[in-house]
Amino acid sequence: MCYQRVHRLCRSLLNSPEEAQEVAQTAMYQLQKSLDRFEGRSAFSTYAYATALNAVRSFRRARKFERARYTSEQTSFDHIPDGVIPPPDAVSHTEREQLVREALDSMPAQYREALILRVIENLSYREIAELHGCPLGTVKSRLHNGLVKLGQRLQGVRP
Repeated sequence: MCYQRVHRLCRSLLNSPEEAQEVAQTAMYQLQKSLDRFEGRSAFSTYAYATALNAVRSFRRARKFERARYTSEQTSFDHIPDGVIPPPDAVSHTEREQLVREALDSMPAQYREALILRVIENLSYREIAELHGCPLGTVKSRLHNGLVKLGQRLQGVRP
């Protein structure tokens, strides 16, 4: 169960399935090595997500990625609030996903990561704050601003 979540997060943040698998395996190895440092102050899943995020960031730095691409095949954008993305009857499901992926690709990492963790991974604001090491208000601000930016990027594609 833990590997599936870690892999899904890596896949959501990286360019290819191969990269996601490599980074997820690295994250699981790092997680296993650091189990003795897990203090139980947060949920283990939060600790696993933090390890995965760090592995993704390290991978990007090592490969000099400037932007991550959102390429998850098992993603539902149904939890994004109404009015942000085009309605299902305006474009096909596949077109909607492609539009959202492209918009997410063009966003700063802080907004993209917060949106993916909240909307796709369904983490709480508090869990996201723990992962990013920032106050709860910052997470709320990033999510709000991320949704606004996402809506602005998708505004031109609405019927």
